[in-house]
Amino acid sequence: IGNKALNLLRINRVAHTPKGFVLSMYAMKNIDDPKIQDKVMDKIRELMCDKLAIRSSHEGEDGDNSSCAGLFESFVNVDVHNRDGIIDCIKSVYYSKNSEHIGQYRNLQDGDMHVIIQEMISADISGVILTSNPHNGMDYIMLEYILGDLCHLMQGDVTPFISYVKKIDILNNKQNYDEYPSIITSDIKKIMHSLIITAIELENLFSHRVEIEWGIKGSIVYIFQVRPY
Repeated sequence: IGNKALNLLRINRVAHTPKGFVLSMYAMKNIDDPKIQDKVMDKIRELMCDKLAIRSSHEGEDGDNSSCAGLFESFVNVDVHNRDGIIDCIKSVYYSKNSEHIGQYRNLQDGDMHVIIQEMISADISGVILTSNPHNGMDYIMLEYILGDLCHLMQGDVTPFISYVKKIDILNNKQNYDEYPSIITSDIKKIMHSLIITAIELENLFSHRVEIEWGIKGSIVYIFQVRPY
């Protein structure tokens, strides 16, 4: 099912992930078959959502030795009622494995592409966490975050807030953790604390420092992707 989908399955026990499923190789090789398309649309209806995220999960991306972030196509805010648009997005993700620049990456020469279809979460706050950033003998967790959906950050549409949190404060279960600059406001400090604890749990799960894409909707922290770095 590819590394991205596998990582999402691994973290399901310790974190919230958006509802979704993975298209198998049989489905992808037969995606023009109306019966296969009917089954895909049936699964989408089971998600009971209005918008989708359609994403790559290549067997060579998001591994311990390479992330390949941004190399393959992905789509957000796809209308669940637009059958033709959904199938076109699925094909675009799948065939992005054949892009000319992909040939420059040895780890992508073998293996194949799988496609993840998920409920689109319209986040109130979203961002990226890097779980280990050593500086002056201390280890810091770096948070980049914006108001609104993560896609705006990943596309470079906005400049994120950035805070560094002392990892030792979280490990010692300090609710009043130190961050620099001090721009995590008091009304979101508690839920940010929950997010950072989840980040450390994911780092332990992978036995490796990790980069995490996340979003907060209401009081729920969603993890969209985890990759070692």
